[in-house]
Amino acid sequence: MAAFMLEVASRYSDCIQFVFKPHPRLYSELVKHEDWGEEKAHLYYQKWADGGNTQIETGEYVDLFMTSDAMIHDCGSFSVEYHYSGKPVMFVSDDFEKLVAEKGTFGQLAMHQHYVGNNQQDIINFIENVVLKGDDPMKEDRERFKKDYLLPPNGKTVAQNTMDVLLKAFC
Repeated sequence: MAAFMLEVASRYSDCIQFVFKPHPRLYSELVKHEDWGEEKAHLYYQKWADGGNTQIETGEYVDLFMTSDAMIHDCGSFSVEYHYSGKPVMFVSDDFEKLVAEKGTFGQLAMHQHYVGNNQQDIINFIENVVLKGDDPMKEDRERFKKDYLLPPNGKTVAQNTMDVLLKAFC
């Protein structure tokens, strides 16, 4: 998918800004990989840094999540966090159901809030229909998941809920 994602960024250069947010260990793993090596890894990262509508982000990701319009990823670590944004998200995997089966109940619920792609056309369809056209049939499900599982109960902050419990216990 590496070369394909750069092609996608080029295809949509007039309307979408793409960000490559690699896992902190990806570069060192690519350098050791027999099909990549240091030069190829460096050139790939450089293409993301130098593109007119691309960037590479190796630091924090919270602001990135909040300012993005959507995310395409293959990282289990982001399976819950991005749902706080309420925005559409696609998980790319050759065997999504196997990955889901390895998760606990909460992880499975979070994963099922993703659009799923396992090929290049799925990614293009997500970009064309969900991101650009705004056709997001999973939006209500994501909002319900966020409300039911991610936000503190009672429409209050965690601190206020804690204070309410303490006050009730002492009164």
